[in-house]
Amino acid sequence: LYEVALTAYKLASRLKPYAKYAVALTALLHDTGKALNAYQERGLVGKHGECLYTGHEYFSALAATTLVKPESVPEEVAHSAAENLGCTVDDARRGLAKAVVQAVPLHHQAMGHPRDRHEKLLETIGGKAPALSYAEALATTVEKASRKLATALSADYLHVQASTNTIRELNAQLKALLSARDADKALEALRDRVAL
Repeated sequence: LYEVALTAYKLASRLKPYAKYAVALTALLHDTGKALNAYQERGLVGKHGECLYTGHEYFSALAATTLVKPESVPEEVAHSAAENLGCTVDDARRGLAKAVVQAVPLHHQAMGHPRDRHEKLLETIGGKAPALSYAEALATTVEKASRKLATALSADYLHVQASTNTIRELNAQLKALLSARDADKALEALRDRVAL
């Protein structure tokens, strides 16, 4: 994730600071859904026994909604966005957080329409919710990657915080989504939550 984020940052190097921030942060978080135990423990497999990561972008988006908050947007980035977009700093913070959260679930749009990928996820799960929870290692991975990336970006400041509590919060959100509904409805709710 760190290497993808750093490469994305380099590709965006001529953009304004707020755009570089959004690009790097989206790249850092885009595959965090693959940390779900259902994927890591090969709970979702294809016809030939291969691990399927279908729909991981929805779970990555759920992680992004937990990790990316308007108040986490660095001061310098928020001011750059406000100045360039002609809006308030608070609006810039909200807009940047929303842009990242909405970009994450769309990173496989070239492979199919998000609704079709959602349908494939429902097919893969087959009407039953597998044990969906995030491995606590995700917090460590995101924290290390964001720290390395922040160092690499030096003055551009990338702030992402992940902790064991973050993963517990994500798992609580997944449990809440799945507990009151069957898997199909829960995944519909997840899609609605990330506004696709």
